[in-house]
Amino acid sequence: MIWLPQNEIGNSPSTPMYMTSGLYAGQFVIGDVTYGGLQRAAVEKVNGEYQGALFRMTQGLEGGVSEVNVGPDGAIYVGGIGGGGNWGQTGKLNFGLQKLTPNGGNAFDMLSMKALPNGFEIEYTQPVSAATATALATKYRVKQWRYVPTAAYGGPKIDEETLTVASATLSADGKKVTLVINGLRAGRVVHIRSPKPFASSNGQSLWSTEVWYTLNVIPGQGPSSNLALNKPATADSSCAASEGPAQAVNGSVSGGNSDKWCSLGATKWLQVDLGSTQSVNRFVVQHAGTGGEEVGFNTRDFNIQTSTNGTSWTTAVTVTANTAGTTTHNITATQARYLRLNVTSGATTGNGAARIYEFEAYGPTAPPTGNLAVGKPATADSSCAAAEGPAQAVNGSVSGGNGDKWCSLGATKWLQVDLGTAQTVSQLVVRHAGAGGENTAWNTRDFNLQLSTNGTSWTTVATVTANTASVTTHNFTATSARYIRLNVTTPTSDGNGAARIYEFEAYASSTPPARIVLFDGTNMNNFQHSNGTPVTWPLGNGGVEVLGGDIKSKQAFGDFKLHAEFWLPLLPGDVTGQQRANSGIYLQDRYELQVLDSFGDTTLANNECGAIYEKIAPSVNAATAPQTWQTYDVTFRAARFNSSNVKTENARVTVVWNGVTVINNAEINGPTGNGAAETAAPGPLRFQDHGDPGANLYYRNIWVEPVV
Repeated sequence: MIWLPQNEIGNSPSTPMYMTSGLYAGQFVIGDVTYGGLQRAAVEKVNGEYQGALFRMTQGLEGGVSEVNVGPDGAIYVGGIGGGGNWGQTGKLNFGLQKLTPNGGNAFDMLSMKALPNGFEIEYTQPVSAATATALATKYRVKQWRYVPTAAYGGPKIDEETLTVASATLSADGKKVTLVINGLRAGRVVHIRSPKPFASSNGQSLWSTEVWYTLNVIPGQGPSSNLALNKPATADSSCAASEGPAQAVNGSVSGGNSDKWCSLGATKWLQVDLGSTQSVNRFVVQHAGTGGEEVGFNTRDFNIQTSTNGTSWTTAVTVTANTAGTTTHNITATQARYLRLNVTSGATTGNGAARIYEFEAYGPTAPPTGNLAVGKPATADSSCAAAEGPAQAVNGSVSGGNGDKWCSLGATKWLQVDLGTAQTVSQLVVRHAGAGGENTAWNTRDFNLQLSTNGTSWTTVATVTANTASVTTHNFTATSARYIRLNVTTPTSDGNGAARIYEFEAYASSTPPARIVLFDGTNMNNFQHSNGTPVTWPLGNGGVEVLGGDIKSKQAFGDFKLHAEFWLPLLPGDVTGQQRANSGIYLQDRYELQVLDSFGDTTLANNECGAIYEKIAPSVNAATAPQTWQTYDVTFRAARFNSSNVKTENARVTVVWNGVTVINNAEINGPTGNGAAETAAPGPLRFQDHGDPGANLYYRNIWVEPVV
């Protein structure tokens, strides 16, 4: 419901206490054993999901807080008992009992915060001052990030990025500020800070300048989770009690074989009450085979019905002769409270006949999360050289490195992408020159974004002036469009590239794909040395220098797509073979993808650049000369293991090197030298420091897209 960022606002949270009266009625007060003091959480429910804001409330108490309670007098009673080690607040007592009584004063503070479709509303306890209200949007600093499960205590921030406040509007009473923030993403923690001076109309300074909001859902976006989860279910079943109504499935497979409903006869039903009428347009039915039982228990003939009242039913789906373990059924969005699965002709084998493990219902089908512009035809009106003109118009890929760009030396030059068919678009992302590691002065200054269904009549959806950012994200009302155009209206005039565009992306949803940026050139926070210590590789040359031992990503991956770029030094001619700028990228820490200066050398076979070391040779040598940036785009499928942890399938890999496919879906029959043992567990990415003498190589632009 709410993340408490580790070592930022909390360490060992304790006793959330719900307040029923007073200024903070409807909010939680939360203690902390290690950090002491009290935090405060204002929670709301959006699209069925709980989420909310976390504020600092008070410090200065006697010790770390173990207990929080509210007395009959409305005061907050705080107790602390230290337990040694880190179970207590450093420098404070190991015990304490204190009473905090509201004194009737009105400190200037953030009272609450609510999510909006394009930002947030922050309510203050007092009106903001006229000075604060002037240029109000500049008074806020915004970042967002997410977390993933790791073995590390607290876990690292993932995909941390700085956002821009597009506008800030003050309410008539001066107590509420509506922030429009570009690039917000669901599933993130959003941190908002107001550096001082930030004062109220009576001159008080803001009590706490920070808030952390856990944005599980953006208002207005359709639910993507199972609507039937934990909802009441009933069944007309002729099976044993362990498989009858009491075991009717409502969206969970956690019960294993006992968590099912079955029918031995025809026209038996499983019914789920969603609790309220909701829009439904997709059903997923997990049959017996999904739970590991005989596929003969799969439902043969069935239908799915919807109802608003539980009495009158409409058939939405009819299926005959089904033998699949899982079936998915998309329908036109329908309002329904009750859902029914009718088995009309089940199997007659075994003691379970038609067994249903899970019955799922979803709201409006989530739009595509991938970049709609990838691989689509692009054209440009460009006055640059051929290497940067229409032939290089970007259509959603940065794999070409510095050569994969479009530019304009003049005003009103455009990049246009044809999506092939009219599609729903609600977000455009533009990656400018800085995103590719070039001079940030070449970022586009003034531009607009337009949509069209026919390529003739255009609608402007975003206008940007004085831009200096490397990446800009633009959200707007979902619009049907086939053609997308970026117009540069006033590019810069410095350098030989002026306005350079590296990547132009279009998304059907304001939730972008699950790309995890591990290294963007600014820091190595997503990596650690192989021994777990902080990374010491120095930044430089637009990337990071391989110097100081192997490093690993803090996050582990299963199946994934990887993008990485590397720069190899020009070494003397008497340095040969494996000593020429040797490094490697270990996929899952198990399989080394060789990085080496193989330019002009075809004698190294499965030890050259582009090889899976000593196992698979690249089909061609696609190397470019030293001192140029080269790219790897890797699609990796992990080895498969059965329930006894016996390998049933080898790992597979496809390697695209500088735009050329050099390994195509090849099997890797086991770990390479110095690789970790194969198991079913995911593994990190390891970047090797081979330790050879001479100049070092560099990496940059490392990102991963996990594949489900």
